[in-house]
Order: sequence, then C-alpha cells, then structure tokens
Amino acid sequence: MEAIGSIESASRPQELCMADGHCAVSVESGSVGYQNSDRPAVLTASDTLICGSRRPLVLRPEVGSTLKWVTWNGPEARSLERIGYVPERSRVVRDPTGIVPRAYFSLRDLETAEDAAVVLERKKIILNMIVELFKTAEMAHHKRSPNHHEMSTAIKYIRAHYREAIDTSQIASLVNYSPTHFRRLFKERTGMSPRQYITTVRIRKAIWLLIHGMSIKECAYDVGYTDVCYFMKVFHKVTGYPPGEFQHRILGFVQDEPGAADDLAREQLRVLVPIAC
Repeated sequence: MEAIGSIESASRPQELCMADGHCAVSVESGSVGYQNSDRPAVLTASDTLICGSRRPLVLRPEVGSTLKWVTWNGPEARSLERIGYVPERSRVVRDPTGIVPRAYFSLRDLETAEDAAVVLERKKIILNMIVELFKTAEMAHHKRSPNHHEMSTAIKYIRAHYREAIDTSQIASLVNYSPTHFRRLFKERTGMSPRQYITTVRIRKAIWLLIHGMSIKECAYDVGYTDVCYFMKVFHKVTGYPPGEFQHRILGFVQDEPGAADDLAREQLRVLVPIAC
C-alpha cells in the first residue's frame, strides 16, 4: 500500500510524523529538519531522504519550503530493505533530477483507480523510483570508492559461476583481499553479503526457468542446488512463494500468450528479487 503527500511553500513551521512503512522525501526548495534516530539533521534543496521502517520519521519543514513524499509498505517493501535497496534507517541522496517528484505525479494520476492493472502500475512506479534512487546513491558512492574495480570483478565472477559451490574466501583471493575485508566491502557495494548475493542470483535464474516451464527438480539442479527440498525452502524465503505455487500461478497467465513468458519473467524479477549490479 502506498501514499503520497506534499507541502507547497510552507506558510508556517510544522511537524509531520511518518510512523509506519518506508518513505522517500524530496526537498524541492528551502530546508527541512528531520529526525529518525537520536540526532536531528537538515535536508536542503535537491536532497532526497530514503527511510526504512525501523523508526518513525519526524519532518520539520521551515517556512517557504516545498517538499514531496511517497510512502509504501508490504512484503515487497520488506524484501527491498532486506537486500539493501532501502536502508534500515535512513540515507540522504543528492538528486537534482527529481526522481521522487516524478513518482509523486505519476501516482497522483492513478489515485482514483483501483483495478488490478492500476495496482500493478503503482507498484511498478514505486519500484522504479526506488531503483533509480539506489543507482543514484551507488553512483555517488562508487565515484568515491577506491575499490570499485575489485567489487565489479567479484560480481562478474559470481554471475558467471553461481551454479558452482562458490566460497567467499575463493572470491576474496581473486581480488586480493582477506575474506573479512572482502565481505565488508562487498556489502557496502551491494547491500548484501557475498552468500546472500549468490543466493539472489540463483533465485533470479530459478524464477526465469520456472516461468518458462522447467520442473522444480530440474530448476534446482540447474541453478546450483543438489538438495531440491533446500532449494524450495530458499525460494520460498526469498520470494514469499513456494516454487510450485509460484509456477502454477504464473503459468496460467502465459500459456496462451506467445512471448508473454519473457515479459512476465522480467517483471517478476524486478518486483520479487531486484539486485544490485
């Protein structure tokens, strides 16, 4: 469930409390005090604040400030937080391009409609906003990071060898880091541990194969699991669906639509198991 809000040129000091769910707040002009931990801070024009669901967020717009926000919650929101797309507490992103205002206006245009297609479109708008904000934050971080090349090498290796029994020490050795230092740098880059990233790559491939009709047993072996029951457990944990239920639900949509499987697979990957590059 999502919600939007805005303040246009605040005429008086005020305080807003967002106590439930995740949110992205964009300041278009003026300055806004905020607090969702022990220390208050200030946002200025072109700042966007992204918050997880762990603590309530208090906003204090100054007179003349203009801001827009989007809030969301639900199982997909928790999945995005778990894999690092949304921070547990808060992150400030410098965004002069207006990612949140664009999402705000797109969602506002769909406020009065409630059919299934519109619900999916709203989810898509929020997901695109989150991914754009994540990429913007990551680009800024990578420009400052001296370890960008090594972490990119590690990611490429995982994506090429995910079917194998990859060990963190093996990847760390590949990029000349100790396992402990490598795990810390890798999580800074992707929001996940190396093991979580390998699991995510495998489950993304499994989603694609299941949507295209492969059996659960074949799919498990193809993505690197020798224990089918364990694969089913991991798939359920990552996506929120047992693989059999997922496949049965999806195949009903694609069996009579040539080419629909590819499109649906891409959409399911974006919604259920997004991943950092």
